Amino acid sequence: MTLIFCIEICVPGDNIYMKKSDNSIQIAMTVAGSDSGGGAGVQGDLKTFSYFDVYGTSAITALTAQNGEGVSGVSGVDPAFVSEQIETVYNGMNVTAVKTGMLFSGQVVSAVVESFKRVNARNIVVDPVMLSSGGAPLLDEDGIAKMVKLLFPLATLVTPNIPEAEELAGVKIDSLDSMKRAAVKIKGLGPESVMVTGGHLAGKDLFDLLLSHDEFTLHEKREVVTDHTHGTGCALSAAITAGLAKGLHIQTAVAEAEKYIDVAIRNSFPIGKGRGPVNHLPC
Repeated sequence: MTLIFCIEICVPGDNIYMKKSDNSIQIAMTVAGSDSGGGAGVQGDLKTFSYFDVYGTSAITALTAQNGEGVSGVSGVDPAFVSEQIETVYNGMNVTAVKTGMLFSGQVVSAVVESFKRVNARNIVVDPVMLSSGGAPLLDEDGIAKMVKLLFPLATLVTPNIPEAEELAGVKIDSLDSMKRAAVKIKGLGPESVMVTGGHLAGKDLFDLLLSHDEFTLHEKREVVTDHTHGTGCALSAAITAGLAKGLHIQTAVAEAEKYIDVAIRNSFPIGKGRGPVNHLPC
């Protein structure tokens, strides 16, 4: 088997940050867990931000020991230190959009919410991470309850996948109509917009559904036959966050993110054992 890699060479002067003044660099933050395998979580988010020429910052909520075969261990970060990470960055930088991923516990959710209020965070994208793709729990029951009650009302966008949307909405999702019903119920929990991602639906007709300003937008997706999709949800929500950081309207930010994730999945690759990651930096 022959593997062909596309490598883009950067030369001095090509770096996007070298071309901008301090006031013109867009800055985004990810508040999420660390993926030791590099395919998702904070590591994946920062790569995605870079693809969109957005400077990435982070607040780590938990440490995971994982690779393509699964998660073997999780260790939470002290909630007060999560807050300190968020507020230190915001107090020193003009962060214009932020996303949350794995939040680990109810205590961390509460700390994140209070910090967002103190720094007046805007353009908040919530990826409601509850389970790893292998089924390992990544947010406790108290965390889910507090995420819905406290964080959703602050959110510009919530991006559940099918299993997450089913739990949040209490709706069995097996069709476009049921996706719409779930989106409406989740939007009723407080966020400005909701996007239910349909990658877990059975069949070859794949689509994501955005509900924003009481209007549904369907993003149809082409099927990609690959086992290497680790980090898809993180990358998609990070790409939307990058768009919002750059001042794009929610509809445009989602459309650009959908184009990106399609290319990232089509250019995914194996890394070691198990599922490989999406390609966060495709040519």
